[in-house]
Amino acid sequence: MFTSSGFPDPSSVLIRFTADFTLSQALWASATIMLIWFSGWRLWRFHVAPAIWSNEPKPLPYWIPFIGHSWEFMHQSQKLFTRG
Repeated sequence: MFTSSGFPDPSSVLIRFTADFTLSQALWASATIMLIWFSGWRLWRFHVAPAIWSNEPKPLPYWIPFIGHSWEFMHQSQKLFTRG
């Protein structure tokens, strides 16, 4: 458990840490990371970037990255163009 220098063995500390890290904690950590990423992306895409490049047209906000307004465009394209 301890090395000859008196410090804990790094491999035993890692094993203890991973053994204590449960599936529930992993899911919460993943959800938290995804929420932080999504919030940062949305803040950058629809607030910061348009303020930096003010000459560019402002994007129409959407909730799902990379898919955007595909569903609305397929079903109500005229309404989407009017809103944009």
